[in-house]
Amino acid sequence: MGLLSSILGRGAESPVEIRIAGEKLIAWTAMTLEQARENLTGELSVQLFTADLPTAPLLPLAIAGADITVFIAGEPVFTGLLDKRLTSGNYGACWCVNSSIGSAGYSMELMARGKAAILVDSSHFIPGGTIRNTTDREAIEKLAAQHGVSVKWNASENKAEKIVLRDGGLTINEIYRICDSNCHFVREDGNGNLVITDQPDNRGAPIILGLNILEFHTEQGSDNSNDTVLIKGHVNKKGVRGKAAITEPRNTQYRSQDNNATGRNKPLTLQRYFENDAAGLERRARWELERRAAESNRVNVKVFDVIDQNGAPWALGKIYPLTVPTESIDGDYECIRINYSVSADAVAETTLTLAPRPQQVPAQDRNRLAGKPADTTPARTSENNKPVKGWKGTDIIQAPLPPLEGANVSDDYNSLLKRPD
Repeated sequence: MGLLSSILGRGAESPVEIRIAGEKLIAWTAMTLEQARENLTGELSVQLFTADLPTAPLLPLAIAGADITVFIAGEPVFTGLLDKRLTSGNYGACWCVNSSIGSAGYSMELMARGKAAILVDSSHFIPGGTIRNTTDREAIEKLAAQHGVSVKWNASENKAEKIVLRDGGLTINEIYRICDSNCHFVREDGNGNLVITDQPDNRGAPIILGLNILEFHTEQGSDNSNDTVLIKGHVNKKGVRGKAAITEPRNTQYRSQDNNATGRNKPLTLQRYFENDAAGLERRARWELERRAAESNRVNVKVFDVIDQNGAPWALGKIYPLTVPTESIDGDYECIRINYSVSADAVAETTLTLAPRPQQVPAQDRNRLAGKPADTTPARTSENNKPVKGWKGTDIIQAPLPPLEGANVSDDYNSLLKRPD
């Protein structure tokens, strides 16, 4: 048994286990771990305390770059590397730890980020900055492999004659750009892998006010940053230039002008450099608005412990049935941010940030995504599908499309494609 296991600390009754370089850490007194889809990688902080001043450097395995893994109920929820940190105090210099010495004893803090953090910190080095005759999956796997990160693919795969990367661009920014074009979500799993999904497929235990919610905070509103979203589908074929490189029809999704308090036009134009058709462009426009609508209706809940009532860890990317009767909330929500907190006195809490799944988006946003004005008044178009001048509702300049088959969009949203008569 090594030094880490020889120091008395938190008892074996805790569902949380921390290992450094494969060896179990028992001396820790508190831990916080935060993971968010928008940040890609997680951030871990572990505190340690001893009543007596050590006579030799404590935790020699805790050096910069050492592997650190957190298990909850036997499942890995975080795999990363200890960050580089300088000590404070006068006990010596040790990288990757933040130490302090006081009259009450000796304390230490270890900080780490997930293995996928290297994608956030590093530029790609694809020769020539172009990947030809590829797919989104192949391109992302090649970008991640450059930095030793594995990819778990659970999404559709889309062809591209070439993908042009920005010179010196951070690897994660290039991955986000590819994923956004094809309606994929990106996150890091507990093993440090990059996970690409279209829709979450893992469900957790119900979260119910009065059963397992300690605190809750809701944010129910609308994202008003843009009035319109225009998706331009570009063709990358050799020799195709200018107007010929833009796939027709251009897909435009107009949002309700009821949300434009300034009276100014605030358009957003997005490019899609993959094989494009009308269905793909429509899906990209709706995905952008759907994501915005969901994230502007977040719910923060603090729940008991770091495991749910079924014994599984609360986890990022899972779908949770959420019931808060006081706010008329009852439906499936996805965990997009999570914060575990475990203290020395065995108090464990988890804070989850949840966003509604598509079928749970509030009615006013569902109308907008369906091409209807917020007050459900039918949109008016002329015979050639051009907007009627001066119309104050929502105008769609593209003719209705048939339901998308196999497009990774919920059936609820296929039904929303039906335009008003």
